[in-house]
This record gives sequence, structure tokens and C-alpha cells, in this order.
Amino acid sequence: MLGTARSRGRGTIWAVKARSRGSAALAGALLLFGLAWDGLRPVASYDAWFHVQTGRALAREGVPLEVDLFSHTFEGSPWPWQDWLADLLMAGFAVLGDGGLVLFKFLGFVALMVALGWGLRRGVPEAPPTLRLGVLSVAAGALSFRVLERPELLSLVIAAVFVGVLDAWRDELRAADDAATPDRRWRWPSVALGLVLLNAQLHRGALLLPVLLAVFALCVWLEGGRSRRSLGPAWMVVPAGLALLCTPYGLAIFDTSRALLNDYASMREFETPAVEILWRLSPWTVGLVLPTLAALWVFVRRGVRAHLWELACLMMGLVLVSRGLRYGAYLPILATIPALRAWPSSRSGGLLFAQTGGLLFALGWAWFAWNRPLPGPHLGVAADHHPVVGIEFIGVERAAGHLRGPVLNASAYGGYLLERFDGEVPVYVDGRVDLVYSPEFMERSAQAMVDPRVFEAEAERWGIEWVLIDNDPRRSGEAHFDMNPRWGLVHVSARALVYVRKDGVNGQLWETRGYRLLRPHFIAQSVEAGLADGGTRDATVREVLRMYAEDPENRVAQVARARLIQAELIP
Repeated sequence: MLGTARSRGRGTIWAVKARSRGSAALAGALLLFGLAWDGLRPVASYDAWFHVQTGRALAREGVPLEVDLFSHTFEGSPWPWQDWLADLLMAGFAVLGDGGLVLFKFLGFVALMVALGWGLRRGVPEAPPTLRLGVLSVAAGALSFRVLERPELLSLVIAAVFVGVLDAWRDELRAADDAATPDRRWRWPSVALGLVLLNAQLHRGALLLPVLLAVFALCVWLEGGRSRRSLGPAWMVVPAGLALLCTPYGLAIFDTSRALLNDYASMREFETPAVEILWRLSPWTVGLVLPTLAALWVFVRRGVRAHLWELACLMMGLVLVSRGLRYGAYLPILATIPALRAWPSSRSGGLLFAQTGGLLFALGWAWFAWNRPLPGPHLGVAADHHPVVGIEFIGVERAAGHLRGPVLNASAYGGYLLERFDGEVPVYVDGRVDLVYSPEFMERSAQAMVDPRVFEAEAERWGIEWVLIDNDPRRSGEAHFDMNPRWGLVHVSARALVYVRKDGVNGQLWETRGYRLLRPHFIAQSVEAGLADGGTRDATVREVLRMYAEDPENRVAQVARARLIQAELIP
């Protein structure tokens, strides 16, 4: 009887473990599916391209780059570029082609999840694996909107590792009174300092790490009863701050960040995000706020003094997400370990509840990644974001000598223009808003897109000969480009409009390729006007067919072609 009872007990335990392994495997598979589907999407970031081109310039010119090499408006002006190591890395991935940048993003996403997973496994070892994987899935959903082909991704990975290191350091300090514990007092401080130094070379997000360390030191000191031993982390705050200066650009990491936050505070990324905007971009982040608040309540009830670090992480995450969209990614990094520690650990039914919750979280992340309204996995460029066809047109005409002189381009297209022509086409503006271009210039460049007087002044000041902007009829302010008699439209595709000065060096291109009748911002009206006049009907049909042939994915051309079919002018 005793043997039978033991056998039954052992069998029941193994059955529970087997179910746990099975549910963990399923949750892991769902997590990996979501990471692959979301992380392998085509390149969508506009800034990725100037980072790649900067990396190439660094490899060619050496570190540091001191003056601007890419624009014709600020050529030779100071360029304190501090993300140098990340740009070299991105340029290395770009050797593989556009797919290399996709792999950079995917591997960064995976590394971010591994870093968070390490922190969860080390910090909450008693949590069932299925639950940990489910929490990682929630974090993946909250992080996905900031997983882009940018140095910021590397900074997020280091921040996740840094939070795990601080948590491990705290546990080691708590166990310091145990005589059996080996003396490794310099292990975690050395790792933390090394992470700050590495991050300073990669991205300005390194500025957050000494702040986290200072908060950590205060929490450990108070939790430890203000003992002498608990002062250990405090001695590392100053070295961590000085580590930020150990870059080729020194104080630039502070100066440029201050300028970004002060002079460019109106940028959407730094505005306090409206809930509806945050929900549209990252509903998982909004959903994560509720368990974060619940965890705060749990730790307050358990005792504030014993859980100061958990409370500080949760509160810092909430403060950062309230400060701007760019900081929203730090909520899951700071809140995952404390939130899981606040999870109720009941032995009766707790395992089943944790497994069910973890599987639901993982399934929700996989479903969310699958259904995001973005292009599916593809080792290339997101053509619905970038002027792919327009750049091909520019390349052909430049090779033929028909498109010359300075360009006035949309800010979002500057990096792509730089990278595709390897810096041979100096840009009017690109994404380096806080490092090269002054706030006054950025304001003027934005006004040039919607105010014909400002555009003409900028064209005269910089000797502009051609214009590259987005093809978006909804931007009614840019309609003045269609109406300006001195400028003519020579190319229309899904994401690009190219205009040239009719009496300038590209006048011949206007004569041979110019659109005389169609206006992209008034496509319906211009088609109707052309068809109503018998003398221009045939020319209108030819222009519509040419516009459609240049890029069948162009919605403007699709609308114009549909009108011709309706009028039975083409089959």
C-alpha cells in the first residue's frame, strides 16, 4: 500500500511537470512566432538610412566625424555624432543588403527578449516557465512599436540587461551576511560600469543608466537600514556618470540631448502622449499600466521599506511612459520583474492559473503580431514607407545627366536619398535634426513644404533645382508645388513626387518628361478638366496611362485610370 501510494504521488508530480513542460513549449513557440513575424518585417524606419551612411563614412574617414558630410545646407558645420559604434554595426549589417537591416532588427528584438528573460528567470525563479514566457510576450507587445532599425534598439537591450544586473546585485548584497556566500563584491559593479561605457558608444539612452543606478543605490541604502555595507552601489554612481564622457565626442552626449529635449520638445516623440495615440501605436503598453498599478498596490501592502526597489522601478516606468512616446519602451523593461514578483503564488490551483494566463498572454501576442496593419515578413524595404520607385527614376535620370543641382527634399526622405546614392546627392535635410540642423532651419524647412513664399525663399537661398516630396494628396498644404508656374512635375509614384525648375539646369527633363495637365494634389479635378476640353483629352489620357505605367501601386494613378475606364476611353 505504501509503495502504491508513493507511486501514485510520484506519478501525479511527474504529470504536473509534464503538463508544465508542454504548456511552456507552446508558450515559447507562440512567443518565437510573434518575434519572427514582427521582427522580420521590411525596413520601415526613415532614420535607418542615415545611420548606415554614417557608419560607412566612419569606416572610410575614421572616428570621430567632426563636420557634416551629407547636406548641401549645413556642409562643414560641426557634427557631434555620438552613436558611432551602433552606426558602424548597422553599416556592417547593410553589407548584406536591405535584408541585413531587417536581420539587425530581428536579432536585436530577440536579444531584448533574452535579456528580459534572463532577468525574470534570475529574479523570479519560483515562477512557472509558462508564466514567465507569457510575461515576456506582454513585454514583446509593449516593445514592438519601438523595435526599429535604429541604435535605440541596442540601447533598450542594454537597459534590460542593466536592470537585471542591478536586481542581481541587490540580491547579492542581501546575502552578504551568509558566510557560505563567496566574496564577489566587484562582479556586478564591474558589469554595470561596463554596460554604461558600452551604451555611451551606442546611443544617448546611456544617460538613463546612471540615473537608474542612483535610484538603485538610494533604495538599497534605505532597505539595508542605512548600513555601511549598503553604501556599496552609491560609490559607483559617480564613475558611471564619468563613463558617459569616455567617448570620442565627450560632452556632446549631454549637450545634444539637452538641445533635443529643449529646442525640439515639440517633436511628437517627446510630447505627452494622448491615450488614444498610445493605444493605436501600442495597446500592450496601455494594458501594461494596469498590472503595474496593481503591483504598486501589492508592494505597498507588503511593506514599503522591504520593496523600495520594486516600487521605484514601477514608478519610474509609469513616469517615463507619461513623458513621451519615445520613453514608452522603458515601462516593460522596468516593470516586468516587479510585476511578476507581485503575482499571487498560491499552491492550490496557482500552477494551473499561471499556465493558463501565460498561454493566453503568448497567444495574444502571436495574434497581435499577425494582425498588425503592417507589411508581413520580408528581407527588404517597406515600399509603402519609402520612395522606392521615385529613387529608381532619380537614379536613371542622374545617370543620363538629366537631373542635376541641389535638391529640396522632404525630411523623411533625406536618409534614404543619402544611402541609395552613397552620399553623392547632398540633401537639403534629413533626420539628424538635433545634431546638424538648427531649430530655426527645421522650422523653415517644414514651412517650405506648405508655404509657397517660404519655399521660393529657400529655393533662391540654396539654389534648388529639383524637389522630392511625398505623394500624399491629403497634405493639401503641399498643393502649391502643383500650382507654381516656375516648377514642373516630372515624376509621380506611390510615395514620390519629383519637380524641377523649368528654367534651370533640368529644363530639358521638364520638356521631355513633364506633366502638363495632371495635378497629383487635385487629381480628380485635373482629369475632369483635361477630358472636358476636346483639345487636351488625348494628352490627358496619355499622361494618365504614363503615370499608371510608372507605378501601378500609385493610388493617385489608380483613381485617374478608373475615371478613364468609366468614361470608356480605355478598355
